[in-house]
Amino acid sequence: MIDQIRKVRRECGWSQRTLAARICVDAQAIKRLEGGAGSVATLIAAMTALHIRLTGLGPTASNWPRRSAYAATVAPSRRQAARFS
Repeated sequence: MIDQIRKVRRECGWSQRTLAARICVDAQAIKRLEGGAGSVATLIAAMTALHIRLTGLGPTASNWPRRSAYAATVAPSRRQAARFS
């Protein structure tokens, strides 16, 4: 992800100083970020400024059940719960 930020920044023709000015941080913050030690806030701001979207880390419809395994096997459905009331 950090390599992508650096790559897109360079493709835009922006220096670290330019990116820093656009997200209101100092150039050292961008240097730290590209070195792997930046803050999450700086990471999010840089990704937003460079139009980079974070995808592929969360569950998708194909590999994530609608209900958790616990809910599907242990917790009663609303209809079942109504029968016991």
